[in-house]
Amino acid sequence: MLAHRLALGTAVATAVLIVFGGLVTNTGAALAVPDWPNTFGHNLFLYPWSGMIGGVFYEHSHRLLGATVGLLTLALAASLWRRGGTLRVLGVVAVVTLLSTIVTLNDFNIVFIMTRGGPGAATHIFATYSYELGIMSQRWGLAMAASMASLPLVGLLIVAVVRYLHREEE
Repeated sequence: MLAHRLALGTAVATAVLIVFGGLVTNTGAALAVPDWPNTFGHNLFLYPWSGMIGGVFYEHSHRLLGATVGLLTLALAASLWRRGGTLRVLGVVAVVTLLSTIVTLNDFNIVFIMTRGGPGAATHIFATYSYELGIMSQRWGLAMAASMASLPLVGLLIVAVVRYLHREEE
């Protein structure tokens, strides 16, 4: 029962995170907070509410939601680990996907600043490719398609875990 609730909570929190990510992009607040994992030298979770104005509000809220999704994913993986078998594998896949996403997004600035996608776009990752299409080339539709390419796979994974957990509870 706990794993089922954690899976649903993670799915809902992830959907909210995606919406807030759109708000960060649409308000131009993507780099309103220049340091990571801190926020203007403060611990991510201890940043004062009084400083959350303008773009900092959107960016910092998005970071807090991301941390919440991360913690929920780890809790879900831990609850699945105890059940063993296929569920243990799905929990490991969820954590690996989470860590891969974090590393990819952290590498965005480094890859883009150093290579601008590299010769013949050889060093593009999803984030830099979407940025180049949307911001540099003004091809918004294609940029959205590139950035959302993995969403159906993540959605299918969530549905599979929830169904499997629901079936197991009966």
